[in-house]
Amino acid sequence: MAAINCPRCGKLFNKIMAPVCPACEKLEEEKFNELRKYIEDNPFAGINEISDATEVPTKRILNYIREGRLIVSQGLSGELRCSKCGRQILEGNFCSDCSNKMASNLGASIGVNVNPPKQAAPAPAAAPAKKSSGFHVGRK
Repeated sequence: MAAINCPRCGKLFNKIMAPVCPACEKLEEEKFNELRKYIEDNPFAGINEISDATEVPTKRILNYIREGRLIVSQGLSGELRCSKCGRQILEGNFCSDCSNKMASNLGASIGVNVNPPKQAAPAPAAAPAKKSSGFHVGRK
């Protein structure tokens, strides 16, 4: 365990999972719940309005969306962009096209086809006919 200073309050704490001390983590969770409630009550609010009303920086709101902790409301559509091409996205860091290209490139570099072509399901095989040849065990 590494003892570090909390980036929010400066208090020394053992960093296990959270990037902030337990007290600040609790405050952040309360702020997140306030943010989520505001978005639910005001689905058409823009990101700047949400930030002003909840005192949560827009950068943090966008990070929550990228992490999948918040679902994009109608007012936030268009605020989140693909980190590679800049196209509007609703969640994550990359649009589906860029994600697929990166997966294909990675797969090609290790010799794996990540996006195999879709094929129709094979027709069910007919039951094999019984063969008359082969071994036969008889009783004496």
